[in-house]
Amino acid sequence: EEREPLHRLVRRLADARLLVTGGDPGDETVEIIHDALLQQWGRLKHWRVEQREFYLWRQRLDERLQEWEEKGQDEDALLRGALLAEAERWRAERSEGLNPGERRYIRKSVGLQEREQAAGERLRRRIILGLAGGLLVALVLAVTAGLGWQSSATNERSLATEAALHPTARADAET
Repeated sequence: EEREPLHRLVRRLADARLLVTGGDPGDETVEIIHDALLQQWGRLKHWRVEQREFYLWRQRLDERLQEWEEKGQDEDALLRGALLAEAERWRAERSEGLNPGERRYIRKSVGLQEREQAAGERLRRRIILGLAGGLLVALVLAVTAGLGWQSSATNERSLATEAALHPTARADAET
């Protein structure tokens, strides 16, 4: 039923004697009678290129899907990076051309990517909090050291002032 519009188009083109259909049910074939159709009909040419790209990509996807299933659905065999971006694009454009297993494989890959991004975000937040905490401790230590230095300098000035005011008291204290 998802391919019914395509079947209707093929029947119309076959009725117009532009295509020849044949084969057994489930293994139907379609042949173009006039090569001029391939060369002159720009839209058909575009569809052929797009279909070819999609089916070549789908073959690669099926190889990856089979590898994932053979590895017991190991997360390491899921799609990542550019392969996942391409799969998401094709899924958005041609979801009806994917079987349930392929859609599930892409969905699992997207789920893994989302979990990895969330884990990366949590790690980033922890690092920022750790750095902020470290800076706070360094600031407290710097303030404490500064206050201690200021207190020491104040004591030294007080002693120097007192010594300058009472020079004889110091000399008497030393003897």
